Amino acid sequence: MFRSAVIFGEISSIPDTPGLAVCMSGHIGIYIGNGEVIEAKSNHDGVVKTQLSEGSWTYWMQLPGITYLTGGTHPYGTKKVTLENGRIKEISAGIVAGKGEFEWPLPAPYGKDYITSGSGSRYNPVTGMYENSHGAIDIGAPAMTPIYAAADGTVVMSTWHDSYGNFVKIDHGNRWSTLYAHQTKRVAKVGESVSAGDLIGYVGSTGDSTGNHLRSRNQIQR
Repeated sequence: MFRSAVIFGEISSIPDTPGLAVCMSGHIGIYIGNGEVIEAKSNHDGVVKTQLSEGSWTYWMQLPGITYLTGGTHPYGTKKVTLENGRIKEISAGIVAGKGEFEWPLPAPYGKDYITSGSGSRYNPVTGMYENSHGAIDIGAPAMTPIYAAADGTVVMSTWHDSYGNFVKIDHGNRWSTLYAHQTKRVAKVGESVSAGDLIGYVGSTGDSTGNHLRSRNQIQR
């Protein structure tokens, strides 16, 4: 499970301390000092360095130990970044967030190569309208492909939504949650405790959807 942040605050008050996590809805970057951030971008295979002022960052967090980029928001697979003395020491593959890991929610072979839409800007396939942020990833898979919990937690929603269709939301503690939408059939029930890898439902095309896929979202609440 995730450990709590030691310190956090509004982005306007961020100290010039390398290794802090900077956050926006559904996305996290790593502050490396001098007004610069490293983050996963939906149009790059890997992490890139950007200016803090270029992003819509809302607050910062100090996390114990190694800082990670968020999982589940980067079409090419999120990267784990280890910092040492404010410099990037290591970048390796992994779907991680905070001090805990998010596992991939679908079985092989439906991995990153099956992502049909990233978390960034796009034209909505249902409405045709331009969106500044999708806020989730879409993973194409056949109907009734099993969906698994990405981490330990408690099911807080298992219901129908006009846009999401059948969906399940899991609270992982310390303000982290995951959401799994457009399911054909929900298995998880509200109040249940689940472990990473537990079956929670099956892929479908319910709600606002143009084909069978899983909408997967990892989110941290302010």
